[in-house]
Amino acid sequence: MKKKKIRINNDIYLKNLPTNKNYQVSYMHTDIVTHVVVSNKKKYIITASLNGIIKFWYKNIGCIEFVKHFKIHSDEIINIFISEDEEHLGSLSKDKTYKQFDITSFDMNIVIKLSFIPRTGEFIYSSIFSTEVKVAISSSEKACIYIYKPLESDICIQTIDFGCCNIIEIIKYNKFYDLCVFSDNEGLLDIVDVTNFKFPTSKEEKKSKTNNNMDHKLIDFMNKRYPIKKINFSFKSETDLYELCKYKTYALCISLSLDGEYMAILSENYFLRIYKFESMKLYRVYDESTEMYLTAQNDPLKKELHIDSFDFGKRLFIEKEIKKYMKNQNINFNMISFDESNQYIIYSTFIGIKVVNFITNQLCYIIGKNEANLRYLSISIYQNIIPINKVRTNIHESLYINEKNISDCALFCTVYKKARFYVFSKKKLNEHELDDRDIYNEQPTKNDVNSLISNPLKNIETIHKNTPKSAIIYTTMGDIHISLFYKECKKTVQNFSVHSINGYYNNCIFHRVIKHFMVQTGDPSGDGTGGESIWGNEFEDEFFDHLNHSKPFMVSMANCGPNTNGSQFFITTVPCPWLDFKHTVFGKVTQGSKFNKIILCEKDNKFYALKKYEKSLLEKKRDFTKSNNDKISIKSKYDDFKNELQIITDIKNEYCLTCEGIITNYDEVYIIYEYMENDSILKFDEYFFVLDKNYTCFIPIQVIKCIIKSVLNSFSYIHNEKNICHRDVKPSNILMDKNGRVKLSDFGESEYMVDKKIKGSRGTYEFMPPEFFSNESSYNGAKVDIWSLGICLYVMFYNVVPFSLKISLVELFNNIRTKNIEYPLDRNHFLYPLTNKKSTCSNNFLSNEDIDFLKLFLRKNPAERITSEDALKHEWLADTNIEDLREFSKELYKKRKKL
Repeated sequence: MKKKKIRINNDIYLKNLPTNKNYQVSYMHTDIVTHVVVSNKKKYIITASLNGIIKFWYKNIGCIEFVKHFKIHSDEIINIFISEDEEHLGSLSKDKTYKQFDITSFDMNIVIKLSFIPRTGEFIYSSIFSTEVKVAISSSEKACIYIYKPLESDICIQTIDFGCCNIIEIIKYNKFYDLCVFSDNEGLLDIVDVTNFKFPTSKEEKKSKTNNNMDHKLIDFMNKRYPIKKINFSFKSETDLYELCKYKTYALCISLSLDGEYMAILSENYFLRIYKFESMKLYRVYDESTEMYLTAQNDPLKKELHIDSFDFGKRLFIEKEIKKYMKNQNINFNMISFDESNQYIIYSTFIGIKVVNFITNQLCYIIGKNEANLRYLSISIYQNIIPINKVRTNIHESLYINEKNISDCALFCTVYKKARFYVFSKKKLNEHELDDRDIYNEQPTKNDVNSLISNPLKNIETIHKNTPKSAIIYTTMGDIHISLFYKECKKTVQNFSVHSINGYYNNCIFHRVIKHFMVQTGDPSGDGTGGESIWGNEFEDEFFDHLNHSKPFMVSMANCGPNTNGSQFFITTVPCPWLDFKHTVFGKVTQGSKFNKIILCEKDNKFYALKKYEKSLLEKKRDFTKSNNDKISIKSKYDDFKNELQIITDIKNEYCLTCEGIITNYDEVYIIYEYMENDSILKFDEYFFVLDKNYTCFIPIQVIKCIIKSVLNSFSYIHNEKNICHRDVKPSNILMDKNGRVKLSDFGESEYMVDKKIKGSRGTYEFMPPEFFSNESSYNGAKVDIWSLGICLYVMFYNVVPFSLKISLVELFNNIRTKNIEYPLDRNHFLYPLTNKKSTCSNNFLSNEDIDFLKLFLRKNPAERITSEDALKHEWLADTNIEDLREFSKELYKKRKKL
């Protein structure tokens, strides 16, 4: 019996697409933004600029938040691309390097030096459920594609030589068919099977490549759940893959639908071709050439394509420049995107971004049509993916039923020669909001700064044009977004803006924090007695009836009487009507109100630290496990969350970080911990660990003894009293406050021991013990933590780890298991070759007693390792003095606060 075909309402999917003709907001880079990719699963946006900088952003409801940025390349970025599971991000540059990020942690964990200038790259997998990460990278010098397994080695495992003079410019992997599509600079399209990189045939049975030791039941289970689709052609001549060659053009970009059934190609002559992937036959062809728009401009039947004649001329000129720009830059632009329903295609054109239902062959609308000065290039769409069964069965279960907030979708775009990326949404903007869209999250150019600083008392019209409308205050505990009342408080906003651009407010602390009132900053001296205006003297107040303190989170100038404004300002946390007409209100907090409540901590007026979990990730399927009866089950991150929550609520000890509670909102869950002002004892800086910006500074031996003793006391508690193995002991998880208290933190990888044993080799690679890489299936949990603490002690002695992850994972694991560790007496032995500097500290050498104590922790055989109880009784720790640690922590706190 056949299932009844269910008719889908296309309007539902259309409501989950941006519609505005004006962008909602834009954010800055320090150079031209060339790439933008979106992870719908993780709610992250990644942007890249020409100067080698990548930024991570988080998509919150109605807005995006800055997370982190990296200067990863010394030359222009050619391409960034994301894996199908959205776990990895790859980046290629003209500096002949490939770099890979773990998206969840924002960490760059792979660097591969290439022997050629790359042209493009793509993540490819040998099967839908393979755990291997493979990357295909093409050369810009010859027709070759190089295959790497970045997590295992930086050596190319396979080279595909096409034996021609054409350069492979685009690689696209279709996980549903397990096939790759290649496109070269002459318009030739090729399709290959990724298992052998040969042309596939419909008769060939595709076998998924799996690990030899993988359970057959698991293989059968995955094959049934994720069957590999098959093409229905045997020869290339049966397809339309020669279409581009026939018209003597080539592909600018290629995009695949989310279900893998359609492939869209935008060619150099601006024709958009949509193929059915199964047959590789043309399904739709759309003419987007300038010639078509010239004709349409005078066609009364195509009013939806008409634009102002003056704007048309400007766009025509820009279009000619863009063609030259694309040829010269050799940068991959992703100008096409499919929506979640696989029925709508979104692509950038001459007059804006078109949304077309290619199934019904209808143009729905044009996004960004009103922005005459913007030519959109790379685009990427964020949508709330709704399960199809919810759309089919009960619409009221989806967010579409909320007419006031139909969807939180957003379209992210780069623009020709703009150092910004632009965000489109469904939010309708009024005239006032159109002036506040461009966020100054980076310092303006030197010309902008000089023009603003040279004459602060310029005429009102010029000030209005150059004064920012909003600002973001970056703090160590979060970002505060401020909307400025630039029209009313012109002089106050100008003073605030110039100080911000000059870096006057950089490293200022919140020197005044009053519970149930406000937080104050803006004084470079840090004690509330300093700070002056950009004019060098006090300036007058600017009061207005509608700008008052009737609501919390207003931004006002601090003063010592009427007309005595300088540089200091404060943010209220409650309504303060008694301050009206006494302090100039020049802004309001638009995002970050929760930050102010957290730092004030109204319950007990203390600081606290938060660990965030995204609810969407907690439900994500993580891995497959087998129970004792060989039954296969899927474990989610929610299981890890419950395990961590159980452990941290079970731990009550002065040497372990204390959990104070949990708070939750619509998207996240936060675990609240006590706040340790000095954070981790050492911070990792690419090749070595640092105490602060003085790389050559070592921790004094007497202080190290106090730290190790505290951690050993925490071991004695969790191992013996609570039967817990931490399993991720490393310097970043050993925290210190400003008073010298040391605590073990982050029990996310911890596990309750059974008969003193644990299963599974989780943790941080460089701190894993040798037994993790043996044939054993269970390990002594206490001895695992002892080894990791030994590596931490090694790091405190030398500021480096004995085994580095800069080599391949396979080599790292083999070194941990078999290689002997080097123990030099000179603490500069490893650091000097990395920094070319020697420490000027007085404690540059270790004693034989120091080395002997360290060796007790790092014995390859776990049975020979020292226990925490014996280590606490060892004579090396007999002369510890807590005052040494307290003095050290106070000095460290002062240094880090300045930085």
